[in-house]
Amino acid sequence: MSTVDPFEALPAGSVGRDTKSVLSGRTRSKWDTIRGLLARPSAPWLIVALAILLSSPSLFTGLVADDYIHELMMREHPGIAGYAFRPFDLFAFANGDPARTRLLIDEGVFPWWTDPEVLLAFLRPITSATHYLDHLLWPDAPLMMHAQSLVWFALLLGVVGAIYRRFARAPWIAGLALFLYAIDDARATTVAWLANRNALVALTIALPALLAYDKWRRDDARAAAWLAPLILGIGLLGGESALLVVPYLFAYALFLDDGPLLSRLLRLAPCVGVVLLWRLVYARLGYGSAGSGIYFDPGRDPIGFLGAASARLPVLMVGQFALPPADLWDLYPLIFPAGRWGIMLVAAVVVGGLVAVLLPLWRRDPTVRFWATGCFLAALLMCTTFPHDRLLTGLGIGGMALVAEILASVADGTHPQKGRLTTVVAGGLVFVHVVLASLLSPYRARAMNDVNRMLGRANATVPSDASVTSKSVVLVNPPLDPFAGYFLMYRAVAGEPRPKHLRWLATGVTDLRIERVDERTLRIRPGAGFLSSTSQMMLRSLNRPMRLGERITMSDAVIEVSDLSPDGRPLEILVRFVTALEDPSLQWFQWEGHGYVPFRLPQVGETVILPAADMREVLFG
Repeated sequence: MSTVDPFEALPAGSVGRDTKSVLSGRTRSKWDTIRGLLARPSAPWLIVALAILLSSPSLFTGLVADDYIHELMMREHPGIAGYAFRPFDLFAFANGDPARTRLLIDEGVFPWWTDPEVLLAFLRPITSATHYLDHLLWPDAPLMMHAQSLVWFALLLGVVGAIYRRFARAPWIAGLALFLYAIDDARATTVAWLANRNALVALTIALPALLAYDKWRRDDARAAAWLAPLILGIGLLGGESALLVVPYLFAYALFLDDGPLLSRLLRLAPCVGVVLLWRLVYARLGYGSAGSGIYFDPGRDPIGFLGAASARLPVLMVGQFALPPADLWDLYPLIFPAGRWGIMLVAAVVVGGLVAVLLPLWRRDPTVRFWATGCFLAALLMCTTFPHDRLLTGLGIGGMALVAEILASVADGTHPQKGRLTTVVAGGLVFVHVVLASLLSPYRARAMNDVNRMLGRANATVPSDASVTSKSVVLVNPPLDPFAGYFLMYRAVAGEPRPKHLRWLATGVTDLRIERVDERTLRIRPGAGFLSSTSQMMLRSLNRPMRLGERITMSDAVIEVSDLSPDGRPLEILVRFVTALEDPSLQWFQWEGHGYVPFRLPQVGETVILPAADMREVLFG
């Protein structure tokens, strides 16, 4: 495969004549200057420096959400039942052990509807080691922890830049692709959250496998044939994101390798063997996902995965190439019910326009076919969980290479399809991936602070005096699961008083009907039933429904499912406490505005209705 620009081989002046139909005068001069800058050997260094600068606001983010779980698991005595000292196994959030799950339910970390056998455990020992290093060196300096993430980001950009230079048809196009990838605001979302460092670590380690494979096939470097699977195997110990290298290896075999198709595919056998061995060990050690309504393991639940992918794949494509961000997908039902239909329409327009503009390049250039296939298959792999821009780190490698090819061919006047559609698509890509991306990256690098602000503000409205340590705090209707589930970890890490138990009875995504049955019992019925929103399904899949009359026993209460929908969702529950509801050992709160306020218990026989939380106010107010 040649790295020489094929258009340089055209008759003298032909490219110039085509280009003048698109660019002229001062604009052409600027474009020539940009080409020259991107082709310089120093360009990758400057691009990496720019990307770090744009993402540097993440340094001041601090710990957020899962970061607190990791912090506790790196302590010899975490202080919360269900968590243990596991510094090299920080991503085993739920290990499928019913006894451990019940401890976390009883503490109030997990909601009562959690499947006792839910499994959300990910084998990432190398990434865990990087977090433990933070804990040992600077346990009270989150800024230094984020600095390490920025170092990994810089290393990742170095590897991605090497890949672009290896495969691009001209050095300046490699520079353009790296520039687009590096400043993409989706990168900022990956860098900004410490708990998401695993994507940076895994890809940084695993991506050189693609370089080694190409060196074997193009340069006949036999040692590289074995180096590629070895690198891939080490990368898999950083995290599952290393699997995103496999789609690009497969695309390489299809479009860039030589020889009969079967021979090309068989050459992948060592890399495929490493993945299969990893998967076998992964499962035997008890890692994976099962019992969740959000995470789908293609090996365990291929039907569920394909069903989820049918909606998630278009959302990821929109997040990769256009707007809005994929992060909003699960919020639309709560803040803008028609939003999902709108996104599907946007996806049809975006994908249709890209296919129309890429198809002529696809026919002409095998490298375009390589990038497009790798990007698509990587996006499919990312459909195992809910859509989010932080999932675009791997598929964006192919995505930004495609954007660079479109922009380069349009600006140079060498695109086979000259027309309004091509010009509009190219202009839209420039606006989204150059103008908006550079403006949004610093903001999105600080966006996790908004999460901290919301959760911290809500946590501050729950009692924190010393007396709370002997009481159960009952949150009747937290707006979403994170507005209850993280509070105990936040306080344990900070050394602040926390409730003996935290109970959350429902969530405020719909109206909540509460009836006082007797001195110790409440009947609770959400307007749409339980498990009606995505966040509620993190720890319970509808494929493993609850039973009518099923009881969940906790230290101070028993919850009984008293009505059930046909698909196994609880529609109503009875909550029986061991003491009278007015007992001083229980403190009752309901959501209002941006935090919790005391909840007035109804009298026996009385019914009260709490309105659904205003999610726009909760999330953006």
